[in-house]
Amino acid sequence: MRTREPRLSTGLEYALRHAAEAERLLVAFDFDGTLSPIVSNYETAAPDADALETLYALAALPRTRAIVISGRAREDLEGRLENCPDDVELIGSHGAEFGSDQHETLPAVEGFASALEGIAERFPGARLERKPISLAFHFRNVTDGLQEEARAEAIERVGDSAVAVKDGKKVVEFFALQADKGTALQRYREAAAAGGESPTVTVYVGDDVTDEAAFEALGPEDVGIRVGDGPSAARHSIEMQEEVAPLLRRLHRLRSEVTAAD
Repeated sequence: MRTREPRLSTGLEYALRHAAEAERLLVAFDFDGTLSPIVSNYETAAPDADALETLYALAALPRTRAIVISGRAREDLEGRLENCPDDVELIGSHGAEFGSDQHETLPAVEGFASALEGIAERFPGARLERKPISLAFHFRNVTDGLQEEARAEAIERVGDSAVAVKDGKKVVEFFALQADKGTALQRYREAAAAGGESPTVTVYVGDDVTDEAAFEALGPEDVGIRVGDGPSAARHSIEMQEEVAPLLRRLHRLRSEVTAAD
């Protein structure tokens, strides 16, 4: 594991030190754009090896838990996080696949796909991603001048039949069931509290619109960190995904010092 320390803002450094001193610490991460760089083809996404190694090491420390909350199906997430230890919880489908809650692809998702196949064919580069409770319409690789048109046509075609429609980075997602990362995060913390291990402080790191629900679920003692610019409920930010691994290394070092005597 590399040891280079990141250059953090004074506010973020203070927040990480505060989090590291928590009686019980929960670290929660998004996957795409956070643990993994954004790529043109969602199927080729792979985690930053350094970030993943450090996250696993952090989760192994005393009084520390880690979770990954992703819009990806849990099965997909499992396949991308190699040798994931049992002390790192994977939550898929924006929180709908929690623990043992696994979902087969709902019939409504196939209905969304059938309705959007023609649009995907008319806009070269568009792709459909089937998930257990939702369908993602990816338009990152559509010609720049046609991306908004492709998005608008997809929403017009199936938006009214979806329980929810959520925008992401060059993707719009149509849901057959309601789910969001804020609810998933709260559900995890409530389960931990029921087991007598309620987190004292939660650190949540994410980069997309769908992570805002998690940032909004954080309390005054918690630490929200947005990857990238733009308006956000997170009180802290880093500029790019490449800074996630150094951020994790800094938190790991601070937490290691606090828990060394455990």
